[in-house]
Amino acid sequence: HPAYDDSGWTSSYDLSWCKILGRQIGAAVTNYTKGGLSSKTWLTSADYGLAKLLADDPLQLYVIMLGINDNTQIAAGKLTLGTIDDVNISDYTQNPDTFFGDYGRIIGNIKAHAQYAKIVCLSVARPNERNMDQYIKQIADKYEVPFIDLTTDPFFVSDFYYGSIVAGHPLAYGYSGMACAIERLIRYEIATNRTYWSTYYGLVDTDTSGTPDE
Repeated sequence: HPAYDDSGWTSSYDLSWCKILGRQIGAAVTNYTKGGLSSKTWLTSADYGLAKLLADDPLQLYVIMLGINDNTQIAAGKLTLGTIDDVNISDYTQNPDTFFGDYGRIIGNIKAHAQYAKIVCLSVARPNERNMDQYIKQIADKYEVPFIDLTTDPFFVSDFYYGSIVAGHPLAYGYSGMACAIERLIRYEIATNRTYWSTYYGLVDTDTSGTPDE
């Protein structure tokens, strides 16, 4: 969601791909992140990330798109990558402070906060960080939640998309294209993965104690 103009970089949530997608499909969308957050700082931020998510009521769908800043931190020696063994599904609070551990802790927190919601993990959108995709997929597979490879949509490997990126971030028209492509990918995932999506029953327990006439 960072936007660039003559005055430099500013954060514009209305231009983030998820907010654009919400307007396109008429859905209420909340963006829980901000530019520069890694999986670790998403968990520890006082105003964004986990703190903001836990302050809200549970939602129906959570789409996770992290990894770019993690890759930067790992390359700089400021964050440890870890392994899939760092992801403790039975007690995510015990995950070590690694990329694997922090990303797994995010999923664990979402599941605890919104137990009836669905979760989707997206691959990294920026070409230079796509080496992180293999790790994100491992975590998603361990939690048995969908992993969507953005590069399976032509938009994310197009000259149009690459041309929209300035200083590592798409301009507004790039985010608009991302919204359309991610909508296509999520719709395809729902249509083809019935095992996962057919078990969505809503945000609360189904009340079977009575009938509509009672």
